[in-house]
Parts: sequence; structure tokens; C-alpha cells
Amino acid sequence: MNEKELDLLRKLARIVEKNQPYHLNLLDELHANENAHTRILVKLLQYKASGKFIFLKSFLRYLEEYGFSVEKINFPKITYEDNHIDASINDTNYCVIIENKINGAVDQEKQIERYLEDAKARYKANAEDIYLIYLTADGGKIISEISLTEKAKKILNFENPEKSGRFIALNYRDHILPWLKNDVSENCSKEEATLNHAIEQYIDYLKGRFLLREGEKEMSDKIGEQFWRELVDLSSDKERYNIIQKMQDDIDELQRFLPAMRNDLIRKAPSLNLKEAARLFSLKYLGIETPEYLTSKDENYAINISHTSGFVCVDLWAHEPGKRWTPRKEDLHEIKSFAPLKNLGLKIVNSDDLPEYNEYGYYYRILFPTFEDGEKILHAINKLEGIDFNFNFSS
Repeated sequence: MNEKELDLLRKLARIVEKNQPYHLNLLDELHANENAHTRILVKLLQYKASGKFIFLKSFLRYLEEYGFSVEKINFPKITYEDNHIDASINDTNYCVIIENKINGAVDQEKQIERYLEDAKARYKANAEDIYLIYLTADGGKIISEISLTEKAKKILNFENPEKSGRFIALNYRDHILPWLKNDVSENCSKEEATLNHAIEQYIDYLKGRFLLREGEKEMSDKIGEQFWRELVDLSSDKERYNIIQKMQDDIDELQRFLPAMRNDLIRKAPSLNLKEAARLFSLKYLGIETPEYLTSKDENYAINISHTSGFVCVDLWAHEPGKRWTPRKEDLHEIKSFAPLKNLGLKIVNSDDLPEYNEYGYYYRILFPTFEDGEKILHAINKLEGIDFNFNFSS
């Protein structure tokens, strides 16, 4: 990208900023990632009215042309991030795996193959009863063969995109958004005001993402007119098309190289490598390498150091002695006071002071930006009544 092209991008950015109307949508402001979109989808699929999964049934109708029947729906278990699978729907006679790529995340090596093998092993699903939904933003992202391997294709009976077996390519613009407007919103009880507002916000968010909000086409045309006025020397449509295509190609090329440049910088600057920072912190203060756990003397609690959302974090777990992690929510509630943790002024992820839960058990998560803050957290945990980890701070 030369200086002239950079200047064009700057001009376009200024014109967009100047012409964008005021609009408030919480999802726009929070910059929802793929995990957030998956959680929203799972929440909607879990919705029941009069004992029936009405949203799930309408959603799975997208699979009918791939050999699925909604009559199969019996006792579905709809999960999020179960063993690294974005979302899954497991029932007595079928299994649906959802891989969410709305933000264009890179396909992992043998990713789909691993998910299919996991479904066969853990859910005892027959290969012919497993369906995989590859969910993208607008259908522009095509799954790579490093993820959809020959073995995965065989399990799904995939021959090619036209004869895809039980591999279903859906997208938010052409499938999820119409489903939300025509099925979810229309069939949501008007008495459930909070749910209706949430659905309305999500529909508006997706419309905005795909320039489908009312007036946005006119705004796009206005931006185009102003932009071309900046380029009076470009008289023909062909010239205009070529410059836009070149800018798009340059942006695509940047998106291809920037992750590698970022990772290279992380390798050269260990302080930016959260995984390495978590390992060093755990080694220094707990005397163990992550992802091992340090257990309290009575074995009722455990500490794990990890990383997430731009921070290293401490997870405080409750579990049953002699086992891995089983739900023991009452143990965390029995701790007399979390005041020593709250008084640190650091970010405790848990809302309403209640423990979070995942497949391994209940936990409290505290994020910290520096090693010094992390040490303060461990000191505070040491002060919690009923917990004795005997941390060594002298190392």
C-alpha cells in the first residue's frame, strides 16, 4: 500500500465518521466477539414455551434439506463451549455441532475432525446422526481443508459444496437474521419484556453490521458521493471500481499479515505473551507449571493461574476432595467474607458476587494486569477464612 492509497483510506475514514448518525446499541459498544454471539444463540435455542423448544425447532428447520427431521427433537441438551466446541445440541437420536466464525476466526488444524470424533466418543452418536453447522457472517468465508479433513468429510458424507452431506453452511445475514425476525421475534411472548428487548437489540445490531438499518443505504450513497468528490480526476466507473478493489485487496492483505506480525512481536517481547506470563507467575508463586492446580491443605479448594481477555487471572475453585472438579457451589458460599478480595479494587469477573460455573465446577475469577497485583490477590486469598494454601511469597 503506497502513500496515495493510505491517504485515500484516511479520507474515507474521515467521511464515514462525519456522516455516521447517532445510534446506540449495547452490542455495538461492547464489540461482541464470537463467544458472545454463540452464547446469545445458545440462550435463544434453550428457550421453552409450554414445555416446548419453539426456537430450537424453527432453527433446526434449516437442516431439513440435509436429511434432518424436527420430529427427532425429544430431550435436547444445548451447551456452550463444551470441550471447546462452540455450541452443540445433543439429543437421544442426533447431535448438532455449531462452529461459529462470525468474526472470521482462522480454521484450526483438524478442528472439525476433532469435534466429530469427540461427539462420537462422548455422546455415543452414530456418524450418520451428526450434523455440523459452519456459521459465518455473510457466507463469504469458506471452510479450509486443514479443518474439514478427508476423515471429517467421510463422517459427514461431504463430497463438495453442492453435495455437502450433513455439513451445513449457514450465515448470520441470510439465515440467523431472518430467523430472528420471522420466527424468534414473532413467537416470543409479549409478556416477556426483557427477552423481547434483547431480541430487538440483537436484530438491530445485525442489521447495522450488514448495513441493513433504515437509512443506512442512503448514508452509504452519501458517503460514496463525498468520497468521489475528493477524487475529481477519476471520471469513469471503471476507474472508481479499480481503486475501491485495490483498497479492499490491500486491507485483505493487511488482515493476512497482521496476526503473524503480532505473534512475532509477542515472541520477541515476553511481557506481551499472556500464556508465558501466566506460566511464570504460577511457577514463581505457586511452584507449579500451568495448567496444573494448587490444592488447599484440606483439598476443598484449588487455585489455577490462566489468561483471558488481555489479563492474567487467578481462578479460585471449590471441589470435592479426591476428585477432579465437581459442582460444590455451597463451598464457595460458605466462605465467610470475600472482603479481602473486593478491597483490592481489581476486577472480579463474577457478577453479583456469585460463583461462575463451567463443566469442571464453580469458581471465582479475578483478573490482574501486573505481577504485583497478582501477588496481592494471593495474599488476600490467604486471608479468607477456611482456606489455607500456604503460599510461598519468598521466592
